[in-house]
Amino acid sequence: MYIVSSHKQVCVLEELDAWEQQYNVKLPQAYREFLLGYGQGTYTNLWHIEMPDAERLKEFAEYGLWEYEQESPITASQLTECIVIGSTIDGDMLALHRDVEGGFWLPRHSEQITAVSWQQLPWEDFMKQELRRLYGDAYDSAAHKAYFEPWNGRQQHEFLMLRSEHVMEQDASAIEFANTLEGKQAYLREIAAKLAEQYVPDLNIQTPYTGKLFYRALEGYVRFNYAYGNEVALFYESSPVDAANGTFLDQLRQQLHAAGIE
Repeated sequence: MYIVSSHKQVCVLEELDAWEQQYNVKLPQAYREFLLGYGQGTYTNLWHIEMPDAERLKEFAEYGLWEYEQESPITASQLTECIVIGSTIDGDMLALHRDVEGGFWLPRHSEQITAVSWQQLPWEDFMKQELRRLYGDAYDSAAHKAYFEPWNGRQQHEFLMLRSEHVMEQDASAIEFANTLEGKQAYLREIAAKLAEQYVPDLNIQTPYTGKLFYRALEGYVRFNYAYGNEVALFYESSPVDAANGTFLDQLRQQLHAAGIE
C-alpha cells in the first residue's frame, strides 16, 4: 500500500482503549491495528477510515431511511446506539453495535441493511473484500492500486484548466477533433504520459476516467480528469527547494503551463 504523505496522524492505544470502555463496545482488532499504524484517512479514494463516531447516526433516526425486518442485524431502536467506523465516498456507512456480533452496512441508496462478519483479515484486505462486494465489477483492484491518504490537515490543492487553443493544429480536421471531448481526453492522456516519462512517478494509476501521478517530493499527486477532458489538479503538502530549478512543484507547474494547462 502506497502512503501518499509521510505525515501520518496515528491513533494512540490508550485512546482506543478508553473509547471502548466509555461506550462498552469492542472495536474490530484489524481496524484498531490500522488506526494505530496509519491513522484516519482515505483508501484508494473510495473508503474513509474514521475514528469511531457515536453521534453520526442520531440525526437519521427520525427519517426512516432503512428497513428493520427480521433479516436486519439491528432494530430501529438500536440505530441511535450504533457506532460508525467508516464510510464510502458514496455515503454508505460501516457501523457496529455493542449487542450485535459483527458489523453492518447502512447503505446510502438502499433500504436494506447488510450484515458484515469480522474476519481474521488485515483491515486492508477486509476493505478490498467489501469494496468488491459493494461495487461489483466497477471495482477493479488492479486499476484501483492500493494507496492511502492520511488526514493530517496539511494538504493543499490547485485546479488547472486546459486552454483549448493550445490543442489546435493547422489542419481543419485536427482542429475540429481537438475541440471535441474525445480530442481533449486524448490530449490530457498524452500530457500525462509525457509528464510521467520526464518525472517518473512513485505510483502511476491510469483508468478510463482519471490519471494520477504520485510523487514523494510532493507528498501528493497530479490528477488528470479524463472524464471531462479539461481539468488537471495538483495535490501537495511540501516541495523541497532545488537551488537551480526552484521547487519540484514549480517544475510541474511549468510543464503543465507549457502544455496549455493553466
